[in-house]
Amino acid sequence: MIRYEAELFAKVLEDILCKVNVVGIDSYTKKIKDLLKLGTTEVRTVGIYGKAGMGKTTLAKVVYKQICDRFEGSSFLSDIEEISKQPDGLVRLQKHLLRDILKMENLKIDNILGGINLIKESLRGKKVLVVLDKVNHMKQLHALAGNSEWLGPGSRTLATTRDEPLLTRLGVHGKFQAEELNYWESFQLFNWYAFGMVDAREGYLEVSIRAVEHAGGVPLALKALGSFLRGRSIDVWKRVLEYLEKKSSQGDPENTWAELASFDSRYGKEI
Repeated sequence: MIRYEAELFAKVLEDILCKVNVVGIDSYTKKIKDLLKLGTTEVRTVGIYGKAGMGKTTLAKVVYKQICDRFEGSSFLSDIEEISKQPDGLVRLQKHLLRDILKMENLKIDNILGGINLIKESLRGKKVLVVLDKVNHMKQLHALAGNSEWLGPGSRTLATTRDEPLLTRLGVHGKFQAEELNYWESFQLFNWYAFGMVDAREGYLEVSIRAVEHAGGVPLALKALGSFLRGRSIDVWKRVLEYLEKKSSQGDPENTWAELASFDSRYGKEI
């Protein structure tokens, strides 16, 4: 479920970027680039952390696309946590890293140590950008970009994780926390999916405010609720919100998309 939520949110936020700057992503990416200090020759590592569904991967992708042309080579390694669980997963990631940067196919790496040595030999003199997406263990970091001495002057590494202490152990130069949206950002995002615009439709302001208060600042919940309610009558909105508010008051987990599925199944004919 966590992986599904994160992937779905990434699609949500990327969709918004193509249509309207609802959530002020430019301010977030600017903060990350400030932490990277792109104008210096030091080798620098920055981490993006936060709970699932907050858009860590999407932020990393946006920053990567904005700055990758400043480097001699670059690589974005996705889903490291999942891939590293697979047989020879870390070796495959090492090959991916080197293929991206060196533009070479058929690289021969027999084991993780061999990959580490090849990365050191190949990248030591190059200014490179490496993004390590969804890391959850030090061995992943050590196998892919474990030491600043592996990379040439001006290189940058950007890592995303749910585990802030992992970044501390790695000794990153800066951290950015991907957080929930503020109320105004949440309101705009919800309206975008409920009405196709950033303002509430006439007659729906009160119920829109109730919906945003229920979903909180979690982008995925706002998207799920707004999409579910889109095109439905105000009476249906009120019934849905009463149902969700009742579930919350009973102390049930605030899993909005599961609650909506339950509601739709129970009252589908009425809706």
